[in-house]
Amino acid sequence: MAAPCLRRRQLPYEEVVRQGVSFPKQCAQGCTLVKVVESEQLYFVEASCPSDASGFGGYGNAYLVQHEGSTIQLCYITGWIS
Repeated sequence: MAAPCLRRRQLPYEEVVRQGVSFPKQCAQGCTLVKVVESEQLYFVEASCPSDASGFGGYGNAYLVQHEGSTIQLCYITGWIS
């Protein structure tokens, strides 16, 4: 079953490398990045940041990325704030 896509965009692929792992620049805005790989062309990215003020909570986003040569289909799955 495919994840529900709340917003889908086709964008140019711009690579960002963090700790030896490549991510699309468009979903690499979080403090911590996790990449769950199905294949080189299909993977999930979770980007999250802790709250600066209290030390508890934070915010984050999850994306499904379909890599298609020099472009990506970026599917926003969910976001959270706590």
